[in-house]
Amino acid sequence: MLNVQSKCYAGNPLGISGNYDRLPFAPYFVFKDLITIFIFIIILSILVFFMPNALGDSENYVMANPMQTPPAIVYAILRSIPNKLLGVIAMLSAILILLAMPFADLGRSRGLQFRPLSKIAFFIFIANFLILMVLGAKHVESPYIEFGQISTVLYFAHFLIIVPFFSILENSLVELELLVNGNRSSSNYSSHSNSVTLLASCFRTPKFNLIKSRCFHACMPLLATKKELESDLNKVNQEIRHHDAAAQPLYTRQADPSCSEEEAKMIDG
Repeated sequence: MLNVQSKCYAGNPLGISGNYDRLPFAPYFVFKDLITIFIFIIILSILVFFMPNALGDSENYVMANPMQTPPAIVYAILRSIPNKLLGVIAMLSAILILLAMPFADLGRSRGLQFRPLSKIAFFIFIANFLILMVLGAKHVESPYIEFGQISTVLYFAHFLIIVPFFSILENSLVELELLVNGNRSSSNYSSHSNSVTLLASCFRTPKFNLIKSRCFHACMPLLATKKELESDLNKVNQEIRHHDAAAQPLYTRQADPSCSEEEAKMIDG
């Protein structure tokens, strides 16, 4: 992960790639992450050395019986499948399937700011994950078994079905929007910045309008400052010309003190 961050730099929340707003990972983000790591180590040390039983369970001190299955198993996915071998495989697959997320997401935009369907699917996945955590602490009895099985199916379906389907659907909506508007100049459609712009035009959300207005107001002072500098420079040049024109007779008299006022006017004229 550190290698990827050092090569890819800090990500843009809008999902737009560009070198104009990137910061290297070291040294700023290294020290920024070290603060979080040190805080975590301090809290963990307090719990381990001073309060070892604060987050523990009283049943941990009961001697284990190898001839009896524990009444409560904390793995909701493991106990959702009656077969023990398949339950262990499903439990390990729930961890390994996270590696398939980059391949399951087929969307042309990296972020979720302009992908409302994928955003809804993400929050449903988070809610389902919390439900699995709660069900894992319950006893193996109805209706917790049925709820655990439904949540397990939804967990795997998020990576294998929901994410690819919503990605293809959002890409199809963008292409449909292009056909309706008659905009067929999609030679650079595969580029990341163009795809974000097309998604923004397809899903005209208030958030996108807010971002656009903020960018416009942020650029206006720069343009105004440039125009003011140009106008001030023109004024200074005009004042210099007027000053030189007004001081020319004085320079003529200083160059030749014996020159009369009429001769100086003739020379200046």
